[in-house]
Amino acid sequence: MPGNSLFIESLNFQNLEYKEPVLLAALALEKPVLLIGEYGCSNNKLLERLSKELDISFHNCLAPQLNNTLMTNEEKMHKTEALNLDLIDKTSEDTQYDIISLITKSKIKNISLKNLKYCWATTGSFIEKSNNPICFQLMETFYFIIKTPSFVDLDEDDRYLVIKNTDLEEKSLKINLKKFINEIVKNLEIPIEIKNQQIVIEGNEKASFIGDYKWQQEAVT
Repeated sequence: MPGNSLFIESLNFQNLEYKEPVLLAALALEKPVLLIGEYGCSNNKLLERLSKELDISFHNCLAPQLNNTLMTNEEKMHKTEALNLDLIDKTSEDTQYDIISLITKSKIKNISLKNLKYCWATTGSFIEKSNNPICFQLMETFYFIIKTPSFVDLDEDDRYLVIKNTDLEEKSLKINLKKFINEIVKNLEIPIEIKNQQIVIEGNEKASFIGDYKWQQEAVT
């Protein structure tokens, strides 16, 4: 793994070079990390790209659906060495305590992730701004808490680099709006049910827009 100060930047994460020593320490010590940043800043991509460099198995999991993911992908999860828990600020209190068990014991209920080395998480809100505050006990389990810059925080040159270096599969595509919204709603089934909310979608079923699907999905969620 490269040891120079441009390593994180080489993964297409701009304006994080000053936090690189902390990120590399987290990898070396195998300690849990919480990344705090605005939705759409691709924090959930950081551990994925680091895992690729380290040649270890990675899985990104929507934190509100953690238990369901473990049960439906148990065999895959057993092999996972690096796990990113996305949107932990949208989890229920019970799920937050499950995350504590996962971070501290590599285990949830009777499911053990024996190969898990890195358990990172992302949130779009500080604890005092979230609709579902992250409990103090969960915050304490993170060895490093890092605030990351959003796209609008970058200067013009760094914005250009982000756009230029975007992976081919992430480039702008024509996205069907109805399908896009339905997938967003599906990802939020648990918090929607907890809050007893109802989603009504009306309009032109053929409406579409041009955008980066993954970026837009993260930003809207």
